[in-house]
Amino acid sequence: MIIIYEIGIIVNVSFDKTAVYRYNVRCNYSYIAGGFMNRPISFLIVIAVYILAAALGILVFILLKPFINNVIILTFIANICATLVVWVFGVIFKNSSMYDPYWSVQPLVIISAWLVINGQPLRFGDMLMLICIGFWAIRLTYNWASGFMGLTKTQDWRYTMLREKNPKLFFVTNLFGINLMPTVLVYLGTVPLYFAIFGNSSFNAFTSLGLLTMVIATMIQLIADKQMKDFRRDSENAQKVMDRGLWAYSRHPNYLGEIVFWWGVYVFSFSNLNTPWYSFVGAVLIALLFLFISIPMIEKKLLKTRSGYEEYKQRVSMLLLLPPKKSKSPAQD
Repeated sequence: MIIIYEIGIIVNVSFDKTAVYRYNVRCNYSYIAGGFMNRPISFLIVIAVYILAAALGILVFILLKPFINNVIILTFIANICATLVVWVFGVIFKNSSMYDPYWSVQPLVIISAWLVINGQPLRFGDMLMLICIGFWAIRLTYNWASGFMGLTKTQDWRYTMLREKNPKLFFVTNLFGINLMPTVLVYLGTVPLYFAIFGNSSFNAFTSLGLLTMVIATMIQLIADKQMKDFRRDSENAQKVMDRGLWAYSRHPNYLGEIVFWWGVYVFSFSNLNTPWYSFVGAVLIALLFLFISIPMIEKKLLKTRSGYEEYKQRVSMLLLLPPKKSKSPAQD
């Protein structure tokens, strides 16, 4: 039997004793090459979807430009349209994690577009900012990609939980909660850089502090994720609590790095001293997202699945990297 694999299609070709070929063609979106081709094909599908989303966003920007003279509003509308493309394909493939890399891809695309639209020679500060954003974006996208086993195998457990918890509302939850809300928050977090790019910016103390903050924040995430992956590779740690490295000082050092990164973006924007002070709203909302949604959700799960997590929770700081408290001995209890 010869099996020829196409995207979403399996062709079975068999040869019987009468030397007659029989062709059995069937569509199959849940099984591609026994899983062997599933991951690379899934990556190609995600890349194609994101290229299509970017193309639509650019088209919307161009078509609306004669009617809307505000680049921030134009970019926002284009960004929402691109998000809707990703959402639609997430629905088609029944996997809301189609959206996951959008968080890290969005800022790099938007900032690059703004630098092109500005039409001015690239300043030294802008180049360093672009490198820092690129470093953050590549690290976060790689972190997603390394755990992505395919559209039929990998979906964030939180999305699955939300679907199972209230299937009738999942359409709304998926569209607004999983796709549009993060897009809006990340966009608001990126907006301060608009003022740095289009304004009268100079390389000042805020430039240096912002760049340094972004690099340190990304390094915290990089180290924390590496430590967690190394911990998970050991099968003996399957039901254990990760309390080593940065995780001995913070229960969520990766989230700490993400929150600090966006404050670095805000600080950098004061390369232009006329940046509106209230543009910190994006950094605030992103921090609130992690503090009141992401962290409580994952800790609720860990308290159910890790027997030692309650003790770890009492001993280690939730977010900030602080010295752990001493465990209480049985005699003290």
